[in-house]
Amino acid sequence: MAFPSLKPVVLLDATSVATNATNTSILDTMGFDFAQISVDMATADTTTHVPTMLKLSEGDTTDSTAFSDISGFVGGTGATNFSFGTPKTSVANLYVFNVDLRARKRYIKLSVTPVTPQIVSAAVFLARAENSPSVAGTARSGCAILVEG
Repeated sequence: MAFPSLKPVVLLDATSVATNATNTSILDTMGFDFAQISVDMATADTTTHVPTMLKLSEGDTTDSTAFSDISGFVGGTGATNFSFGTPKTSVANLYVFNVDLRARKRYIKLSVTPVTPQIVSAAVFLARAENSPSVAGTARSGCAILVEG
């Protein structure tokens, strides 16, 4: 049985982010046409504590000053692309972006700014590779273990 060729990438290690501090990470999407980016934020203190900012931007290089926001993928205080629902106070909050990379620039930058100190992590599954790897290890470089069945 052939399984889809997905490449998992840890975008942000679980990190405690201070109030209104922005944590960013840059993803190289070269060779892939689709990305699912999942941002995991620890339980909120109250139902009003949504991120001050959660957005994706794009650039041709990793120069952090050369990125521009991606329309439709900017949320937070004063943002009009999307609104947050009521955050969960008993379990972690998961925010997911499905991104068609075909019309995007090579590098995607994730920016997360919590309104209160929170543990934040992010992972990506890159898919629809231009060249499918011939072995599982190549498809999932950096993966500690791969179990298929």
